[in-house]
Amino acid sequence: MATLVAFSRPHTIIGTALSVAALAMLADLSTGRWAGWPQVLAVLVGSLAINIYIVGLNQVTDVDIDQVNKPWLPLASGALTMPAAKALVAAAAVLAGVIGLLTGPYALAAFAVGFVVGTAYSVPPVRLKRRALWAALSIAGVRGLAVNLLLYLHFVTVVGAAAAVPVLIVVLTAVVLAISLVIAWFKDIPDMDGDRRFRVRTLTLRLGARRVLLLGLAVLAVAYGAVIAAGIVGVPGLHGGVLVGAHLVALAVLLVAGARVDLTRQPSIARFYLVIWALFYAEYVVFPAAGLLA
Repeated sequence: MATLVAFSRPHTIIGTALSVAALAMLADLSTGRWAGWPQVLAVLVGSLAINIYIVGLNQVTDVDIDQVNKPWLPLASGALTMPAAKALVAAAAVLAGVIGLLTGPYALAAFAVGFVVGTAYSVPPVRLKRRALWAALSIAGVRGLAVNLLLYLHFVTVVGAAAAVPVLIVVLTAVVLAISLVIAWFKDIPDMDGDRRFRVRTLTLRLGARRVLLLGLAVLAVAYGAVIAAGIVGVPGLHGGVLVGAHLVALAVLLVAGARVDLTRQPSIARFYLVIWALFYAEYVVFPAAGLLA
């Protein structure tokens, strides 16, 4: 079981689960109609399946690189065999496809985007991960755009509401897009040795770890500033005070963590990377809370 959990990359699973739950709640608050637990659970299982497909496929195609960068991963360490990993990846893809077909067009579209982009990210000859810009856009596009917009539309349309994206979802999507972009950049900082050896031209190798760190901090500071400004002006359906207060705290956490990270020590980089994921998770707690208190 521990091997399967490690193969699924738990930090990504948590992010996916929180996003589905939050979007279902925000759709309920917007329409006044709950999609129902069967729908929510079905979309959750489908989303987790496509998540496992994406991260699993990446491990299948990156065994050599992971043996340098992440030797503790199941395939790289030998704890999981290649045939077993391929079977898990294929089963996850099929499960997501079946659930998408049974639940509705928007959920199916979200899973399809994840499948296509995840495949293009890892598999030759496209292998978007070898190109810094496309690699970052792939990760940010799936987590920032496809998940938020398509799954929200799924939850509002299954209850018979009009397919429309309110301002609050636009704001959520924008800040999650920014965090996802930074996650895509920061995940390569500790992987420089393996990426250099296998000619994966990440942004970190192009600009250097310090510049990527500063760029990421700047992008997130601007994103948080924009959400704080939106909270002050007012976002229909959201409590402005919650938005402002939560993102002031998030900005403070970001700046303190960024000031403390030591780019010469892998444990320090890993801790900082998990802080960014925690900030990602927080958005899917803050926005429903702001909706409930509006």
